[in-house]
Amino acid sequence: MKMQGGEWGARPDVITRATYAMNEAVEAISLVNPDLEEMDLEVSFDEFNLNTDIRYRGTLLEIPKTRPSKDAIAEDEKGMACLAGYMLHRYADKVSTQQKGDVSHVFIHFDH
Repeated sequence: MKMQGGEWGARPDVITRATYAMNEAVEAISLVNPDLEEMDLEVSFDEFNLNTDIRYRGTLLEIPKTRPSKDAIAEDEKGMACLAGYMLHRYADKVSTQQKGDVSHVFIHFDH
């Protein structure tokens, strides 16, 4: 991301937040879908926006608006995935999910 962000002329702080967010998303998706073998990440940039679309076949990632409780986080991996989903909001300007057939999408947007 750093190399590509430099080629695009993207601000380093946006690239750093995008990198953290994508890592959180991939980790959370993997926790919810332990048998997942493949994910596709598409990143696009223009002078105003950086967008990511993470696609995979599996359970749609939950993106809670509030932080899960400590008990919920400690109970199981789903609680950890909820925490990671919540953390996406802390890094990104907008996060959404969508299911199209058996393909799940996590869209992460950053204002530039």
